[in-house]
Amino acid sequence: MRELVQTALLQEQGLREIPKYAGILRAVAGGHAELNAIAQAAGLPLDTSLRDKVERLIGLGYVRATRNFGVKRTAPFRYYLSDPPFRFYYQFVAPHEAALERSDPARFWRERVAPALDTYMGGVFERMAEQAYTRLRDEHGLPLVGEWGRWEGKDRAGEQIEIDVVCELADGRGMTGAVKWDRQPVGVDLHERHVAMLERLATSGIKWAHDARAKTAPLIYVAAGGFARDFAGTMRKSRKDVFLWSLEDLYGGPRSRRRLVDIRRSRSASVTFETMAEISSIQGGILNRASSSRSCGAADIAVAPT
Repeated sequence: MRELVQTALLQEQGLREIPKYAGILRAVAGGHAELNAIAQAAGLPLDTSLRDKVERLIGLGYVRATRNFGVKRTAPFRYYLSDPPFRFYYQFVAPHEAALERSDPARFWRERVAPALDTYMGGVFERMAEQAYTRLRDEHGLPLVGEWGRWEGKDRAGEQIEIDVVCELADGRGMTGAVKWDRQPVGVDLHERHVAMLERLATSGIKWAHDARAKTAPLIYVAAGGFARDFAGTMRKSRKDVFLWSLEDLYGGPRSRRRLVDIRRSRSASVTFETMAEISSIQGGILNRASSSRSCGAADIAVAPT
């Protein structure tokens, strides 16, 4: 897998200046989401050539461009790596090639990867939730989504706000929510914070946030570790349509999927993070072979944190 990631750009027909493309991917993987920051991190001028290269990477499927939900078409894009193996490689492997040559892979995992894996998985889990919604919509009769997005920025008071899920439904309603990669069940404070952020955005003049406060506007909360026992009861009093999904709900087989649809059939779930091994196996497979051609025994590396 590592060899495939390393040579992917080389295999693209007609792609020149490979080191510059690789530099752009490293910059995006490092959290530089806007063009100016990407240019600085990659050591490239902010010019038409850079924009063309980023567009080429988007066309090839390596990078995706997003805007805040509801903004004008003239608003700047933010850029992220599309493929989890590439994100993992450029975040954990590429910057530490020298260390991997001289270190035991299992120790490298414990010291370098495991402490940062939850933060890394936060962004990945948002994409997983979006894909799971699309995959399960017909099976469970979920509302049809016209546009799925997110919102990140500051309110009128200058306070930072992040809304993980902002959707325009086909029936005209708006659905919002939060996606959290937590090891423990989340409490009702997650809902309280979300509603408070909607209020702040609404008072800042954001129309979709004003509409999202309506009792008829669905809510969706996806929490890897599940929900506290009082979460469902609180949600019943808040909205008519609320979807609570844990990691077990998304990948736990037919039994959990039967209770996936809405809060009326949900129960609190406390998921052990043994399931993380399945999710991180794609990324871990890259690191597992990161030193395969060197003296250290990469085959012994763990693919999930202990």
